[in-house]
Amino acid sequence: VQERSQQKMSTAAIFVKKLQNLA
Repeated sequence: VQERSQQKMSTAAIFVKKLQNLA
């Protein structure tokens, strides 16, 4: 369960990075 949560966080972090790149 912890691994899955970590994976979700990682995906969210990548999403945020992409948004920052667009900004």
